[in-house]
Amino acid sequence: MEDIKPFDAELLARVQSLHREIEQKTLEITSLRRATPQEAASLFQQSCTTSTAEPTLPEVAPAPAIVEPIEIPREVEIKETFTQGMKLLKDLKKGVPATSAKLERAKEVVTHVYS
Repeated sequence: MEDIKPFDAELLARVQSLHREIEQKTLEITSLRRATPQEAASLFQQSCTTSTAEPTLPEVAPAPAIVEPIEIPREVEIKETFTQGMKLLKDLKKGVPATSAKLERAKEVVTHVYS
């Protein structure tokens, strides 16, 4: 026979509380999903416009505060490292087909020798 446990009012209250919390967080997330892209677009628009140029994007929402440029330590070194990395990737991209062709030829030789 199955044991039936008595009704637990505290457990019910806790479950209902957790459901309310889930609903509240869901509403908060959906609100942020709507507002965040608009705020980001506004901040991006402000950072891209100059004093002489007309804004190219329609203003969606006013920015909450003026964003000052960020000081990046070792910015020049980071740029140089990035540039060198991109150059190496381009060189590798050019060399991959030749290396792949050599590999295919080596596979054919091995197959011919062992067959």
